[in-house]
Amino acid sequence: MLFIIVLKRWSVLCESGGQCDEGWDEFGDKCFKYHNDMVGANFHDAMTVCEHFYGATLVTIHSAQEFDFIYKMVFEEKHAKHPVWIGLIRVSNESFVWFDRSPLNYTNWGPNQPYNLLSKCYCTVLNSVAAVRGKWYDVGCTITYLVLCQKYLHHNTDNEGINQTSNGISIADQINMVLGDVESANNRFIYQQFNALAFKTNAFIILNVILITILFVIFVLFIVKYNYRSLFIRRKHQTNDNFSLFANNSD
Repeated sequence: MLFIIVLKRWSVLCESGGQCDEGWDEFGDKCFKYHNDMVGANFHDAMTVCEHFYGATLVTIHSAQEFDFIYKMVFEEKHAKHPVWIGLIRVSNESFVWFDRSPLNYTNWGPNQPYNLLSKCYCTVLNSVAAVRGKWYDVGCTITYLVLCQKYLHHNTDNEGINQTSNGISIADQINMVLGDVESANNRFIYQQFNALAFKTNAFIILNVILITILFVIFVLFIVKYNYRSLFIRRKHQTNDNFSLFANNSD
């Protein structure tokens, strides 16, 4: 089931109009800022950090060249030792979108990803483990990871506030609402799966009870039949013995 995101495509723009501010790294039409805080943040707080500290958003990646630039900046120049948030979120079991609704025209998933462990992995990070460093992994949104922010170089012709969409709601708050809707839908899915599993389990238990009952009845009938036969044989032997004794006495 595909969930519709209410976010309008939105971009944060560098005020300089052509060059990145000091402390930012430039690639293409974007400026990037690695938030050097080893404590990190969950996904929602990471969005808030980018908005309120830098007037920016979490990074979106649209080409192999852009990914290579980000990889070198984060893992080789900044020496990040932990996973790094990117702005990709799950909107259904099989679908991901960039939070700003920009085209999902490039991905770099790790092995067996996206995995959606326990149906709780709605957000995405760049992995920091050496064997899969830079690969995309879906993760829970409440886990703490490092923050990478971005701005666009061109002028803001729409004159929209850097922290709000056109409907006046904070980008971070809209992301939170979207994730809440997705989580509710996934919780409903889990509930349905649980009910289906419970039904199958109950049916299995009932069938086993019926089978055990049938076997028990067969066993009881066998015992009764065996005892009846044994009793019949004993009585027959007793009758024959009495007859033999009577015959001997007659002689």
